Amino acid sequence: MRTGFIFVVAVGFSLLGILMSCEEALPTYQDPNSVLKGSVRGRYVLSNTANVVRFDFLVVNTFDETFQDKGILKGEIVITLRRNPSVHKTMSLGPWDLVIGKYEPSTQMLTMDPGDTVRLTVSWDYTDDQLKDLRDSLFIYVTDPGCSVRKIALEELFELEGSLTVFQRAGSITAGPVEFGLCHVDRWVPPQICTSILPEEACDVLNR
Repeated sequence: MRTGFIFVVAVGFSLLGILMSCEEALPTYQDPNSVLKGSVRGRYVLSNTANVVRFDFLVVNTFDETFQDKGILKGEIVITLRRNPSVHKTMSLGPWDLVIGKYEPSTQMLTMDPGDTVRLTVSWDYTDDQLKDLRDSLFIYVTDPGCSVRKIALEELFELEGSLTVFQRAGSITAGPVEFGLCHVDRWVPPQICTSILPEEACDVLNR
């Protein structure tokens, strides 16, 4: 049995309190980084309480056994404006950003059963790494054809990529680049004034 990463297997190991007989072969060791798959995505959220973009870093255990070790859960997500790569934003990830995952803060122990997903989420305030607010310096707004008190920005395309160290004795997991399109809406308008816009359909409104 390897002495590095703690590898919990269905048939046994002392972690489960079951001893294997000396005649039985140990399960084939799998490097966590070869079976933990990362991905990154963006979600525009528009409501009466929020007008933000949330970025998720997801890691899925694609192996048929359980991994358990000290959870580091530190990394970053980087978004880069496609038409001008000098405009970018780096957002740090940490255990405090964990939304989904079997993590015990008091012991920092993280468990990932087969098929489990760990998800960390951060919110973007529309500034770049130079602290410029893109709503003022970059987004190009036009009046919503169906609502004179609301403006929608022309679509901007970003590339998302990131990295995350999940376990103490495992390397960094990378994800991306993937494309993320955004038509920012300048404000939420009550439905009694204007027809509500689903955030994922904001770009379609300008093309009608």
